Amino acid sequence: ITAIKKEGGKPVLCVTLVNKRAQNDVDGVPLRALIRTRVI
Repeated sequence: ITAIKKEGGKPVLCVTLVNKRAQNDVDGVPLRALIRTRVI
């Protein structure tokens, strides 16, 4: 995301296989994942 912004681009979505984060965004970019993990 940082590299895209550095080159003047505008990231609109970040897609990953597994999301271990509690947040739904990364630096203001929406984050979508196939699998979401939770801390129990």
